[in-house]
Amino acid sequence: MKGKGKRNSGFTLIEIIVVLVILAILAAFTIPAMLGFITNAREKECISIRGTLARGYTAEYVAAHPEGSDVTLDEATVLLKISAIKSYGASTTLGNLCPSGGTYTVKSVDQAHVVIVCSKHDSDTNANAYDANKSYKKDDIVIKNHIKYLCTNACTGIDPESGNNASSYWLVIGTDDESIPKYFYKSHYQKDVVVIYNGKQYRAKVKGAQGTPSSPSTYWEAVT
Repeated sequence: MKGKGKRNSGFTLIEIIVVLVILAILAAFTIPAMLGFITNAREKECISIRGTLARGYTAEYVAAHPEGSDVTLDEATVLLKISAIKSYGASTTLGNLCPSGGTYTVKSVDQAHVVIVCSKHDSDTNANAYDANKSYKKDDIVIKNHIKYLCTNACTGIDPESGNNASSYWLVIGTDDESIPKYFYKSHYQKDVVVIYNGKQYRAKVKGAQGTPSSPSTYWEAVT
């Protein structure tokens, strides 16, 4: 009596097609998520790099201009390039630091404070940019002119830069590129925020710090 034939242990065409369809569905969900993760990681790295450059610029400015004189955009760019080379090596340029291929430029400068923008990741164009037509509630964070503000109340209709009235609603918590903000006398500041005033750095000792930075002071302490 002949034995029964054994079933082929390989995959059938239908089974292979089903597996490929499942893999395609999984790829449709995971690839965009992975690309988004990579994009966000590169943007965060870019912000960190700009913060390093901005702090390096401040050090170069203080060394070159201890008297606190004004500098032009071109002069600030030269100091920024020096900061880049000292931080990242002799072959560094402002066009090869961004992980996404962006180029860094100086948008504005006020003595020791510089605002650096990236052609790929300029944060004033993102969803956190202040919009006068939006509603804002407590703990919302917005960016305007590269300054980050924290809403402490119902802030709808209150421009963060509108002066003393805004200080009751918005607290300065830093900058979008992690550089040190220049002190603005009409703003109030979150505790531990560091600002630059007359070429010197001061840290807010309390929430809502205000008044001209000096040391010793109720609101401010010098950063050494």
